[in-house]
Amino acid sequence: MKKILLFTFVGILFLSGFGVGNTLIANPFNSSNVDEYDMAIIAPEIFSISIQSFINHKNSVGIQTFLKTTEEIYAQYPGRDNAEQIKYFVKDAIESFGVNYILLIGNKERLPVRYVTIHFSEEKSKKYNEFFTQNLRLTNKGNLDFISDLYYADIYDEKMEFCSWDTNNNSLFAEANETRFFDNVDLYPDVSIGRLLCDTSSDVNNIAYKIIQYEKNSFDESWFNNLVLIGGDTHTQILGELLLIITAGKGRIAWEGEYMCEKVANIFTTFNAKKCYGSASLGIRANRLSTENINNGINEGAAFLLIALHGDVDRVATHPPFTSSKLLPSPDGYWIDDIDMLSNSDKLPVAVIPSCYCGDFDSVNSPFAWEFVNHQDGGSIASYALTTSGNIWPSTLATESLSGHTAMSVFQSYADGIVNAGDIWRECICRYLDDDEAMALGTMNSSSSFIKISGIPVWMNNVALEQWILLGDPSLKIGGYP
Repeated sequence: MKKILLFTFVGILFLSGFGVGNTLIANPFNSSNVDEYDMAIIAPEIFSISIQSFINHKNSVGIQTFLKTTEEIYAQYPGRDNAEQIKYFVKDAIESFGVNYILLIGNKERLPVRYVTIHFSEEKSKKYNEFFTQNLRLTNKGNLDFISDLYYADIYDEKMEFCSWDTNNNSLFAEANETRFFDNVDLYPDVSIGRLLCDTSSDVNNIAYKIIQYEKNSFDESWFNNLVLIGGDTHTQILGELLLIITAGKGRIAWEGEYMCEKVANIFTTFNAKKCYGSASLGIRANRLSTENINNGINEGAAFLLIALHGDVDRVATHPPFTSSKLLPSPDGYWIDDIDMLSNSDKLPVAVIPSCYCGDFDSVNSPFAWEFVNHQDGGSIASYALTTSGNIWPSTLATESLSGHTAMSVFQSYADGIVNAGDIWRECICRYLDDDEAMALGTMNSSSSFIKISGIPVWMNNVALEQWILLGDPSLKIGGYP
């Protein structure tokens, strides 16, 4: 009986799825120019000309910006590999120039990435592969390896010393297994960071132009008072939801995606919320969850877009209430090809997509969340997304911890007056780490006996934060400049 409860509970846990110009060469740890700059751009030399108009724009709106090429960094900074050299440059940029924002330009081929490594025992690997074949993508060594740009932002540990993410010095980073951490990882970001997954100079030109036009032209536009909220019933197993509610001692049955959307609507009470829900056929006051309705809502323009569905690198989907056998939008979800049909032009939302793999640029060069940003005739101006499998608790606990918590923090942070995209990303992580209830719920560590029964891994909170990524300009002013 314990095994049945274990498999039921663990089976509901994971979302199923699917130098040029302003270039400045720094002298490490030796400069009198503290607070001279706001943002450093890190990009390969091949992008230096294409990014110049963007740098000029940023300087014109008061975000003092300079470019540091990867080639310069590799020639000037220490480190075991290129990724660590970049991290040492970020440290120097903070200390020497007072930067608050780091913009990475390039996909994993153009600009190095850092992988987090989670180990699975042979027994656990077999169980996870059995129950999560559409979710956790393990390596042939039984590891879960995924990209984390938080690595470049978490510069200092709690003693204000360089945080290598590899305290056991085995060149595996933020390492953990089901029961212990091998590396001490601080997780608090010391700078706001975002990445543009550009592969060519043309990509850079297009994205730079898009951001410049948004910041110049979106201020006080009527379309900015809209929200597009897309949700359904993420976890359809009522028994599993009840088991979690009983264990946690709080929560109630809910259609998780729609519940998240309603929470956002309640935060933005003066905004016009355009809802597309899986429950619309039951008489709920929302549009039917269809590709047409999703695109119609986005095409009208919006400040924010929330997609609270299951996900994969190329699509999102969900279920009608209590029905796991049917996918919405019918017949098999909302795909990258559907993004290509958008025509919202310069009426661009910030997309929040806490769905599995939608920000995974390791498996593919252009994942779902980036397709929104990269779309030339609309899409989004930035996307918050996940680089591996997302974890959202069933029931109303969906917003209280794990990826649901970080997603909700985007909206709460903006409502609290934080208007730059990277500062919101940073705030999402800090709020989570400072929320004792979220941390406790993340691994159910309020009940040690339950851990023994369920086998919930200790790394759940860490992974939720390490995979949280901003695909966009971290200095972006949401809503533009007057």
